[in-house]
Amino acid sequence: LVAEGVAEGSLAPCDPKMTAFVIAGALSWIGRWYQPGGQYTPEQVAAQCIDTLMGGVVRRVDAAPPVAPARLPKRRRAGGAE
Repeated sequence: LVAEGVAEGSLAPCDPKMTAFVIAGALSWIGRWYQPGGQYTPEQVAAQCIDTLMGGVVRRVDAAPPVAPARLPKRRRAGGAE
């Protein structure tokens, strides 16, 4: 799938096998650290993973200045405590 994306131009040139391993590793590791009911919602985890895998973490020189991140709503814990 990665090789097809590179060939059609929708993915940047890369080593398809290594890239597939990086993506699979990043996604499979979520199950080790994600805690349902914890600090992050499933939607927050999905959005951050997609942003990081699609855009990387290094800001490009030509990129617009960063916008202040939206404040995340506090999750309520069982028993009503925040």
